[in-house]
Amino acid sequence: MHVSAPHQKHVYADRLNGYKAALADYELPFTNELLLANDLSAKAGVETAHHILNMAERPDAIFVSNDACAVACMQTLKKAGIKIPQDIAVVGFNNDPIACVIEPNLTTIDYKGYEMGEVAARILIGHLVNNYDLLLTHSLILRHELVVRDSTRKIN
Repeated sequence: MHVSAPHQKHVYADRLNGYKAALADYELPFTNELLLANDLSAKAGVETAHHILNMAERPDAIFVSNDACAVACMQTLKKAGIKIPQDIAVVGFNNDPIACVIEPNLTTIDYKGYEMGEVAARILIGHLVNNYDLLLTHSLILRHELVVRDSTRKIN
């Protein structure tokens, strides 16, 4: 299942496309039943968990587009007796400190937000100070990392 914000924002559309591509890589079908769009708040995480608990067939795993929503979802699922990752694995996005507070610790995507801000500031300052042409910078890709923790490690 993929939990995201409305896909009008480019970043969330990209995450949805990545989710769809990963499903396609493993020849798994995409279904709208396994896609939720909300505001990614902690409250939305609780609502997501209730939605999952009411599903006839629950997902094996959930990819949530931010860690705060993922953690709230995990807490609610755990209170309802769902074992993580045995019943449902959970992955977040951001590598926020909260990912290491929840038990089990949350697997997450670490993207370089600080580095992204630094690069953007350098480009803007270059434009302001040196009259750097902003049109020369079409896109820039910064590396990310999957930080695997216990919320996705199957226990035998």
